[in-house]
Amino acid sequence: VSFHNGTFDWKGPKSLGTTLKKVSKPPRCIAFGPAQDAYFIVYHDGSWEYNGRSVPQELINKLKERKERPDLVCVTLGPKGEWFLRTENGRLWWGGIGDELDELIQSLLES
Repeated sequence: VSFHNGTFDWKGPKSLGTTLKKVSKPPRCIAFGPAQDAYFIVYHDGSWEYNGRSVPQELINKLKERKERPDLVCVTLGPKGEWFLRTENGRLWWGGIGDELDELIQSLLES
């Protein structure tokens, strides 16, 4: 939770607390993965970092493919390897979902 005075509070992995205390920028978005230690932080300046074994490899590969650009708006993580990524220019990527849902999302975006 982010407060108007710039402070924030959370309940989650201890490593998340350590990470948030060492940076001076507030988070824009924090996603929690299915494992207790997994999280993905997107900061207001578009930079990001993640921790944990259950952050999907497909998402990590997409970030590397994009040359780890600091232009993220949000990332979400699902309980079974699902993920979603949105960048400042409006581009969207997702993975870990079935073909039927993927096709439905594609058709909705095209209409």
